[in-house]
Amino acid sequence: MTLIVANLLWGRLPIVKDNVLTATTPGETVDVLVTERGVTIYPSRRDLWEKVTAAGLPVKDIHELKQEAEKIAGTPQAVKTGDRIVAVVEYRDGTVIDVVSQVAE
Repeated sequence: MTLIVANLLWGRLPIVKDNVLTATTPGETVDVLVTERGVTIYPSRRDLWEKVTAAGLPVKDIHELKQEAEKIAGTPQAVKTGDRIVAVVEYRDGTVIDVVSQVAE
């Protein structure tokens, strides 16, 4: 099981987003996200969902956590990027999973 523990907000920015700017790991490889506002579990892991809710932990749908974060901090503006690639993100098996583009001015 892969578990990530993170604050729901980072510098007044929600960490749960519809689209990420840069992928550092495929989302489907993360089973559980634990925040100070609740726990969310990847939808295909119904087994974990059932065990965590049975244990009485505050399990929420990922969309609920996103809405809660945006209620606190607002909806962040999208970052505009240019065409220039400044980094390449490789997964642990060596495959390229994303590129990082320079922020547009």
